[in-house]
Amino acid sequence: MSGERRTASPGNRDNQRVAGPDSPPSFDASTVEMLCRALGEAVRGHQITNLIAVLKVSEDASEARNTKWKRLFIAVAATQNRQRDGRPLLRSGRRSGPAAATARI
Repeated sequence: MSGERRTASPGNRDNQRVAGPDSPPSFDASTVEMLCRALGEAVRGHQITNLIAVLKVSEDASEARNTKWKRLFIAVAATQNRQRDGRPLLRSGRRSGPAAATARI
């Protein structure tokens, strides 16, 4: 198992493989929620849609009625669970731009 490590975090089964030695471990649900709430306050609706598109997650029509932070949370959690690492949350924060840098966490 060279180049792989195992992590246990809420929302994931214990000892799941994480791709690559330099990938951050998965973030727990409360951390993802906190940051998604902050991003939801800092960006506009169309920006959330763009952030979700970058994560390569399709949204159901019913999810479009959710708040901005909840839509982003669902997309980040799904991508994080699929990839088994924390890159989706980091990618969302980095792509949100300078508006999110001033968000209160």
